[in-house]
Amino acid sequence: MTNKFFYKGLPPEDRTFGQHPEQAARLARGTLYEAWFDTLQSSPWYQEMERTGEFKSDEAKKNWLDFGNLQKTNFEQWWNEKGFQIFAEKVPYTEIQNISIKVEHGDDDNLPPMLKLEIPLNLDPKLLKLQFEKILREHENYVDRFDRWRFSTAPVHQSGETKITYASISRWLKVYSDWTRSKALRPKLAMWEFALEHKLCPELSRQYGGGVIVPPPERRTLTNSVSDPLKLARRLMANATEGVFPSTDDHPWVIDHEKNSATGEDMFFNRPN
Repeated sequence: MTNKFFYKGLPPEDRTFGQHPEQAARLARGTLYEAWFDTLQSSPWYQEMERTGEFKSDEAKKNWLDFGNLQKTNFEQWWNEKGFQIFAEKVPYTEIQNISIKVEHGDDDNLPPMLKLEIPLNLDPKLLKLQFEKILREHENYVDRFDRWRFSTAPVHQSGETKITYASISRWLKVYSDWTRSKALRPKLAMWEFALEHKLCPELSRQYGGGVIVPPPERRTLTNSVSDPLKLARRLMANATEGVFPSTDDHPWVIDHEKNSATGEDMFFNRPN
């Protein structure tokens, strides 16, 4: 029988139960697990490592050894080969035990604090219900401030809680992919023109479509609708290539890329065949 694995990055209703790899692959669609795969698959730095076998840092090498070659595969296939292992928790979530009413911190740093309960069997059910409601409220306050990744035992896991979503990452990566492809075919293409063509600002695209002259203020708005997601996508890809995800913090590789872009030596558009 196939083993079951636990994944903290699945939706709340699924993360507390063990999952078979194939089932987990379906549940992981649309989560940050898939976004991590998509980000690395799009990353020019990750692609460069796959093409040359040279690694820009020790962290990047370790990350490549964890994720493997991503260029000729899809998420579900990759998950069933590698993902289900590197994202699996060694220690599953543990049910509440009826021992004592206190929060205990164990010696194992990998384990979260435990809320343990002792319930007298002669307690009136109405009072029991009230006490449970109080416990749940306090637990909710704790969970809202709790970083579940701090206690992750998976070989590869998120760097921390985040408000970044799969939808946001997909949007940034699509702008990056479309812009890179368009720029390679049309080197003189301006960002504001690209934004109009791809309807990144729908209202402006309707207003200034069909060759209508676009005033400078609107051009700046259109340009920002491209440059902002590009910046986020590049930072995301650079950090992910070194195993930090999801992070849009600035990264030296992105800074170098921006300098090269200013001199016309852009690794994103001038790649060897």
